Amino acid sequence: MDGIQIGTILSAIYWHFPVLYNILKFTPLPAVRRMFASRDKLLESGRVAVDNSRASATSKNIFANVLEQADKDDPTMTEKEIVVHAAAFILGGTDTTANTLTYLVWSVLSRPALQAELEREVSAVDEPLMDSTTESLPILNATVKETLRLYGAAPAALPRVTPKNGVQLGEYF
Repeated sequence: MDGIQIGTILSAIYWHFPVLYNILKFTPLPAVRRMFASRDKLLESGRVAVDNSRASATSKNIFANVLEQADKDDPTMTEKEIVVHAAAFILGGTDTTANTLTYLVWSVLSRPALQAELEREVSAVDEPLMDSTTESLPILNATVKETLRLYGAAPAALPRVTPKNGVQLGEYF
């Protein structure tokens, strides 16, 4: 978990301040060295995910198409790029899921009437709980969608750039 948290910080520095990131890579301070060691551990997790995906011939997962392309004679991505993307999926999926679930639980628990409705809806579902069943639960799905609408899953603000002369979106300028 520490590696994932540090990886998030390093990713933000890398994308927003690439020059600072490159300077930090060569900084001998122990705290900075630990940050980059955590990055290396995250990349190793990406390597393990790629290796596991290659080893599992029967299961299709998020890496299947990327690996299939990379294993061809004329790959569009290098092995290192695939591992970096796998680590990014691990990092991105962890924070966004945790943030979304935190807001979802908070939103439900702060509204007792909603909590009661959700409990009633979910308790009426027969076991075993399946994806197809939960997809048909209107209150649960509305709650998830509203949580995603109100509290975006990105762990940091995404850059917004207005074109120099503005932009027309439908009937709005």
